[in-house]
Amino acid sequence: GYMTDPVLGEQWLVRKYNSAGLLLWSRLYDVPVAGAADRATGVDTDNAGRIFVGGWETTAAQGKNWRIRMYNPDASYPGWFFPSYDNPDSADDIADSLTVDSFGRVIMAGAEDRTLSSQGWNWRVISYNSTSGAQLASVTYDSPASLDDRAFAVVADGCGNLIAAGMETHPTEGINRVVRKWGPDGLILWTVTESGAGADADEVRLAGERADDGEVPDDADAAPPERQRVGVARSTLHRVA
Repeated sequence: GYMTDPVLGEQWLVRKYNSAGLLLWSRLYDVPVAGAADRATGVDTDNAGRIFVGGWETTAAQGKNWRIRMYNPDASYPGWFFPSYDNPDSADDIADSLTVDSFGRVIMAGAEDRTLSSQGWNWRVISYNSTSGAQLASVTYDSPASLDDRAFAVVADGCGNLIAAGMETHPTEGINRVVRKWGPDGLILWTVTESGAGADADEVRLAGERADDGEVPDDADAAPPERQRVGVARSTLHRVA
């Protein structure tokens, strides 16, 4: 998550607890841009107990960029970074979900602002080698109308395929659910779309709350780009799996 400092702005906050809920350690991460907004939005562990945290950081010239940091089980930081991600327009990039799979990959999903290219917000999904940090595959999705689209959740199946769920904005249907599946090499395998039928923001927020409570919404969809609920996308992934 993140914490807000009156001088430094928003900083990543990573905390580890034991099975009884007792705090073991806590770490902050802040970029050298005064008062900037930096948020951790996803976390997962590998079989060795290493902790991978993903989110975004604010830069001086490129807006918000994706960032992944890895911590050892004892909270020590090895001192190397995964490469940050800045989209071709050098506009904002927002990471929403991170997962570590059994093939030694760290996978992030979110959105990138391609407004300067007349595409609105697009999906972005990237997989990395969890040991070297090298990028393995990078895929994007721009809906047919080139309006705002965003991926909220990502998983990998037993064959190493990437599956992401999120939303697209349709000019007449409103916000649609979308699930896309790619091979390990980033080649698209299939896409499933569920029409939003003009769902408004209040319906979307309610659907997200129901999904967070373990319910699968049948008639509402993900919220607009800055206020959507990840639970809706996760519930869609469960329905497709």
